[in-house]
Order: sequence, then C-alpha cells, then structure tokens
Amino acid sequence: MPSITRPILAAVAVVALSAAFLPRGLAQNAADAASPATNSQTADGTGDDQIRRVGGPVSSPVLIESAAPKYSEEARAQQFEGPVVVSLIVDTQGVPQEVHVIRGGGHGLDENALEAIRHYRFKPAMLDGKPVPVRMNVEVNFRIVRKPESK
Repeated sequence: MPSITRPILAAVAVVALSAAFLPRGLAQNAADAASPATNSQTADGTGDDQIRRVGGPVSSPVLIESAAPKYSEEARAQQFEGPVVVSLIVDTQGVPQEVHVIRGGGHGLDENALEAIRHYRFKPAMLDGKPVPVRMNVEVNFRIVRKPESK
C-alpha cells in the first residue's frame, strides 16, 4: 500500500547567509541601496564607518549565535512554504542593524524572520585586522516537514 504523507505540526525554517543567493536584480537593488550609506563617526571614533561589501580584502561575518524563526499559525494552516529574504548590516560589534525584508513570503513569516534575525550575533567582518560594518542578505526558507503516515 502506498504511503500517505501529511503535514506534521512541526515546521522548520532553514537559514542561509549569503550575498549571492538573490536573483541578479534583487542583489543589485540591495547593493545600490548600500552604496551611499556612510556615517560620519564609528563607535570607536575613527570616523570611517563606510558600509562595505564582503569580498576581496573584506572577510565575511561569521554567525555565532542564532534564533530559530517561528512558523506562523497562518502559514501552517495554509500549508504555505517559501523563502523570506532579509537585508541587514552587521555592525562592528557583530549586531544586526537596519534589518528589513527585501523579498517576503507573507502569511506572518516576514515578521517572524525579522524577529529571529534581530537576535543573531556575528563575529564581525574584518578588513586589515579591524572589524568593519557590512551589508548582507539572509534567506530564511520556511518548509513544512512531512512524514509518512504509518498504518
């Protein structure tokens, strides 16, 4: 007899940290938004608070603490699955700043992805041995786990 699959109550959210997981247009829009962003003074008082992009001499931030995003009841009831792409700046202390959705899934998942990412902590990106702020994207994939029904 063929096995029947049904959604179970648990759902998972898979998180991918990336600057390259976006379609070209979205990645370019995020990069364009980041280009002019500078502040006059850093937390360490050096005055060089330019938001950088990972690559070349700028290392990637490393995720050291994460929070699992919650699967919303609305999405679970509708068996909705899909990605939410979030843009953020990882500051020189490794704390997410300016966290916002650039491609949402709706159904309450956008808000849950933002809430989880605000609790992330990173080892900051580095340039010449010093921490620097970088803009990056995080893709949170919400999927309902299905298991075979046993008879």
